[in-house]
Amino acid sequence: MRYTRAIAGFVLLAASLTAGKKKNPDEITQTLELPKDPPAVAVGETRRLVFHVSQLSGKGLLTQQTRDALRALIRENGGMPVVHLRAFVAGSGDIRRVPQIVSEVFGKQQLPSVSVVLAGGLPLDNAQVVLESISLARRDVNPAGLSFVSAEEAADPDPSAPVRPLLDRALTQLAAHVPASDALAVTCFVTSMNNAAALGSAISSRFPGAAIDLVQTQRAPYTSSAACEAR
Repeated sequence: MRYTRAIAGFVLLAASLTAGKKKNPDEITQTLELPKDPPAVAVGETRRLVFHVSQLSGKGLLTQQTRDALRALIRENGGMPVVHLRAFVAGSGDIRRVPQIVSEVFGKQQLPSVSVVLAGGLPLDNAQVVLESISLARRDVNPAGLSFVSAEEAADPDPSAPVRPLLDRALTQLAAHVPASDALAVTCFVTSMNNAAALGSAISSRFPGAAIDLVQTQRAPYTSSAACEAR
């Protein structure tokens, strides 16, 4: 009988000690805040818009390349708020991850709007993503405003036709709408990346002051073509 009472007393004492013991903070379940979705649209004064294009990298997969490109663009912008990002993704990664990565990298900073385009290729082996950014300068850098010139295609029905002559035609068509000295950013779309370095040089030589981007539209095109747009 005494043995039974002793056990009962020990149980009550243990229960009392457990009830009075504070929970270890490490034992409290924490709920991580989900990354916010980037806004659907961006707003910015055209007089203050600045354009950048991320450097290509063949290191890692889509997530790492996107993070590296974002951090590099943030540094290059020098504190200017990024209002819009356009991502061309050429790898096999899930393109839906790009807006999520943007939200994670920007953290509590103002989120830019994001558009993601599936591309056929980029002018660097193993490169899976290139980012174009639009930022807001602290002062007017385009006092006369901006013109956004859409791409005009130069095409050949033969898919094996060389792209370089078509790119030259597309650049000439673009130059008829925007003087080389006025172009802030030029993006060219081609159906083949054969001799990509020469294609990139052709663009930069015609528009030396612009941020340049070169994207292959399809991996297996049914025609050969080139088109260039400018801001």
